[in-house]
Amino acid sequence: MLWCFHHIIMDGWCFSIILKDFKYFYDKLHNGVSKEKLVEEIKGDNSGTQSYARYLKWHSEQDKEEGLAYWDTYLKDYQSDVDIIPLGIAEKTAEQVMTQNFYVSQELCERIQKISKEQKITISTYLEATWGILLQKYNRLDDVVFGKVVSGRNADIRNINEIVGLFINTIPVRAKVNEETTIKELLDNMMYDSIESTSYIYNSLADIQECTDLGKNLIKTLFVFENYYVDKEAYNNEIEGFDIKMESAREQTNYGISFKASFTNDGFMNTQDNALELSIMYNPSLYCEKE
Repeated sequence: MLWCFHHIIMDGWCFSIILKDFKYFYDKLHNGVSKEKLVEEIKGDNSGTQSYARYLKWHSEQDKEEGLAYWDTYLKDYQSDVDIIPLGIAEKTAEQVMTQNFYVSQELCERIQKISKEQKITISTYLEATWGILLQKYNRLDDVVFGKVVSGRNADIRNINEIVGLFINTIPVRAKVNEETTIKELLDNMMYDSIESTSYIYNSLADIQECTDLGKNLIKTLFVFENYYVDKEAYNNEIEGFDIKMESAREQTNYGISFKASFTNDGFMNTQDNALELSIMYNPSLYCEKE
């Protein structure tokens, strides 16, 4: 059995939920429980569970104008054209996306965790600032914007983390400095903005981009920090005669370059345990490994 689903149906958060339920029902059927009994059990379980429709209702009730007013202020006077221009000529290829993976050493990972704790910021904010500084240096600008993927599960809905559906959104992140700005100030500012913007992540990126003269050119690179909950029990092969494995996985965005960070501690892929993995996803028709 091969599973394939489009991202418009559900996000990565949902996969372990789906897999755990699938294994539960498979085991029940394997041990002789009738389909009819399972249907009744599911109805009983769902009676106390919120549906994706409840989230859609919540989303429709949010003040879109208030949110756009926030983003308009956040992006005020921003005019920079920030991109990573290819240095060479890419070879022709049928591939639509390629990835370069890097693992942060245990020593450096511990230093990042220590600094983040001391500065009272998240590791995500630390890495966002790092990506922002890189874009500043590369573009020789002191004010840059890039996109960040957010989980979207901040709605005040009971057990929202157990709902299956598409919640993620992309919002702009601004890294602005001057000659006197310290690293601590940059980290504090970006952490503050991250907390404040959480109340307005329901606005679509298309609408947010219309707040600026740049429009769809506002964002040209994407940052992703994957830290959603993974139910390890869902990946354990506990059913006799039943085996599941990840043969391959493929991700793609519409951006030329996307920067992703994640802790590889789910035990599902053949990766270093509990390591910080950094990935650069890029369009091979634009970029190549060699100059």
